[in-house]
Amino acid sequence: MIELRGLQVHFPLRRSFSDVLRRRAPRLVRAVDGVDLQLTRGEIVALVGESGSGKTTTGRALTRLAPITGGQIILEGRDVTALRGAALRAFRRRVQIIFQDPYESLDPRRTVGEQVEEPLIVQGIGKRGERSERIERAMEDAGLRPAAAFRDRYPHELSGGQRQRVAIASAMALDPDVLVADEPVSMLDVSLRSGILRVMLGLREKRGVGILFITHDLSLAWLIADRIAVMYLGRIVEVGPAPDLIADPRHPYTKALLSVMPSPDPARRRRRAILRGETPDATAIPAGCRFHTRCPLVFDKCRVEDPPDFPVGDGRTAACWLAPDGPLPELPVAAGTIERETASAEPATPTDTT
Repeated sequence: MIELRGLQVHFPLRRSFSDVLRRRAPRLVRAVDGVDLQLTRGEIVALVGESGSGKTTTGRALTRLAPITGGQIILEGRDVTALRGAALRAFRRRVQIIFQDPYESLDPRRTVGEQVEEPLIVQGIGKRGERSERIERAMEDAGLRPAAAFRDRYPHELSGGQRQRVAIASAMALDPDVLVADEPVSMLDVSLRSGILRVMLGLREKRGVGILFITHDLSLAWLIADRIAVMYLGRIVEVGPAPDLIADPRHPYTKALLSVMPSPDPARRRRRAILRGETPDATAIPAGCRFHTRCPLVFDKCRVEDPPDFPVGDGRTAACWLAPDGPLPELPVAAGTIERETASAEPATPTDTT
């Protein structure tokens, strides 16, 4: 339904006075650097990676909230990368976003009903009576039941979980086809997260909405997503069906993330592989494979040639020179970490903690 083709988002840094005098070109932060990703109707795709990998910028670019430097956004076969004015407003009616922090994304001066109604007013949808019906439906679908009990409340009268449900209702009032959920549960207590995740799954079932679920938590992505895309330093390095990617990662970065994923069963705990160093500066992405400065499996070719996306199975790709050779070797274990081998080749089933 919607596709990103070679998406790039680069931000120029402010030049110093000496840079201006010497006529040096501004340095660019390559936040998103050639992302290819597809999302079908009713599908949940999780975009996973460390902080600073470009996940949020990708989501904001998909909703046209971040300036696009290069590449294309294709919605049902139509290029929407350069839409302006009324056409862009119509596009945003179909593609909505839920922000990470419900404490900042809601207006403290407006009631819940007014905030859910605002997108309908901006888009010029319906009269007041018609909008009231859509507002109640959106609130009910977001778990604010009964809707009448919440319509006249203000954000300061709600819990964190209820505020996030208001944000979801505001996005779903327009009945969009695509929903970008940017870390929607990271600001919530663990006890509240499963409720929000059930809402997201319910929206997929009831309305057929496609969801790009942005998270840094690989175990959470495994729990909710149909496919997982792993992002590192502005590029997607591995993508595939969630069970296959978890059971057999083909990129060392994915394997390292998987090794520190918590397991409820101590007997099935994996060997933890802690990556050395920090993520490189996005203004100076290394030559060759961008992961080679931290990769424990690096060899000479990695330092000079950037690997393409190798197909490694049904609907799976991995940007690693070792990917076509089959399962990756074990990563070196960091000193002082748990070294208990996985008791089974199958990953442990994620547990609902509520």
